[in-house]
Amino acid sequence: MQGIYRILNLIDGKSYIGSAINIEQRWKAHKKDLGRNCHSNSVLQNVYNKYGAEYLILEIVEEVKGSRKELYDREQYYINKEIPEGRLYNISMVVGNPPILKGPANGMYGKNHSFQTREAQSQIRRDYFKVHPGTFKGKKHTIEAKHKNSEKHKEYFLDHRPWNFGIPRTEECKQKISSVKQSHHIKLTKEHIQAIKDANKNNSHNAKSYPAFYNESTKEFIPSGENLWQLCKQYNLKYQRMWEIKSGTTITHSIDGWRLAIPEEVEQYESIAQ
Repeated sequence: MQGIYRILNLIDGKSYIGSAINIEQRWKAHKKDLGRNCHSNSVLQNVYNKYGAEYLILEIVEEVKGSRKELYDREQYYINKEIPEGRLYNISMVVGNPPILKGPANGMYGKNHSFQTREAQSQIRRDYFKVHPGTFKGKKHTIEAKHKNSEKHKEYFLDHRPWNFGIPRTEECKQKISSVKQSHHIKLTKEHIQAIKDANKNNSHNAKSYPAFYNESTKEFIPSGENLWQLCKQYNLKYQRMWEIKSGTTITHSIDGWRLAIPEEVEQYESIAQ
């Protein structure tokens, strides 16, 4: 059924008003998210956590057979009707998705989250997945399931082949691809690789030694040190990206202009410093 629905709290009489093309499916989605403690409406989630599922019931307010705009208009009508009473769990009193702000209109435009904020966000995600590890964690697909998934992928690929499927590349095309790859690669010496291995010996998360870095865009040089975490805080760099360069997971690529400094650059810096 398409229309307007209400999730009513039997204890305090407050409610959440929403609209859906299929109210039954939407109600199932609400109950699933509430049960997993991940509902997008934090107010309704807190009510569920406090009172339980038995005190939240679904009511059909009105069946709407018109377009989506008419559906939204009717939802807005009922929300406006309840606003003076102050008996809504709705966070937004305006129906419809909010506009995506891009460029200077976005409050985070040209800014980066601080390391403390990013660490706090990471900790929240880690805590969440400790409580909600996922229904498939620790399990493995059966042989039959693997075969079924493989057949589905094959059928999908047959219907969605790339435009150049089955067309061999010309020698000129191969040369262009090769030259582009080589331009992004940095050949490391044995001494450089050994320096990476030595830097990885200390296996603590927040205090790891690091080799010298060089930024191709700004021509900035950072000498080797003992604490990568403090380095990233000092230069406002992203720890995960610098860690990938340092640890060798992106050993042949530069990220945001930063890469491992080659021995010649290290010698040049040391001679200038002296």
